Amino acid sequence: MGELVPAPRCSGVLPAPAVDPRFVYTAETHAKFDEEGFHVSPHFLTAPALQFIRERADEIIHNRVKEVHLEWIMSIHETLEEKENWVMELATHPALLAMLRFHLGEDIVLFSSQLAVKPPGKGRIVPWHQDGERCRTVWIPLDKVTPYGGGLRVQPGWHKLGRLPFKRVSTKAELARAEFFLKHHLFEITAPPGRALGQNVVSQRMPAGALEIHHPGLPHSSGPNRSRAWRRALLLRYQPLSEPLAGGTIVHWRDGSTFTKRNYLVCGGSAHAPPRSLPEAPVSHTSLSVAAGEREEDKRVPS
Repeated sequence: MGELVPAPRCSGVLPAPAVDPRFVYTAETHAKFDEEGFHVSPHFLTAPALQFIRERADEIIHNRVKEVHLEWIMSIHETLEEKENWVMELATHPALLAMLRFHLGEDIVLFSSQLAVKPPGKGRIVPWHQDGERCRTVWIPLDKVTPYGGGLRVQPGWHKLGRLPFKRVSTKAELARAEFFLKHHLFEITAPPGRALGQNVVSQRMPAGALEIHHPGLPHSSGPNRSRAWRRALLLRYQPLSEPLAGGTIVHWRDGSTFTKRNYLVCGGSAHAPPRSLPEAPVSHTSLSVAAGEREEDKRVPS
């Protein structure tokens, strides 16, 4: 079952103020987002908050078990005690929720958090893909992001094309890559007739502590980190309460134990209601035929 619980009221963990006062998201900003499919704010975290989160992220990175992949350290907000849950405090910050209301309405659910880390000179190519229905990914770089350093690449305006077909697997190497990303519900896509992925692409450059948010239908990808610096990023994923809630099993980064993920109501009139369970959204058990081009409309985890 996809369980829904009220978000804990975490405060006083992050240095105050955690969010830069220059961070604003207006109706005009949102209109541009609707046109392009993404928005980048160069000012989100304050310098003290950025440093604090970097230190906490490094503790997780260096203490994780080997079973947890560096680029897929998942559900951090569910592994921290309330008194030290800096992820939940940031994920429920009023400025962040005010932006998300433009996208998702009043009743908002946090369904995932992730540390995505690409060490110097390493990191996988994350292929072109789209995200799940009506979700939003908030991408917060903890280091300067450049195209050479494993930064995000997006195809502006392509969210208007709707769902794109999955790329067909034709070689053993492609099969191995498809099987790796299948574990994270990520499926490579291909361009519609008359178009080509990678043309007129925007390779995003962001300072550390910035914020990026993109439409779930916007094709995006990232390359390996070819720089000499780390590329650490915190990802927060939200959806409206009206969408099906997914369950699933998470591997704890600290000890390798497993637990069932939960969904947290972070905004809305019932944000502090008693816990309840909803039917789980369909989980993709993607066969080679699906990886080869058949679409399933379940939630997919973005890069």
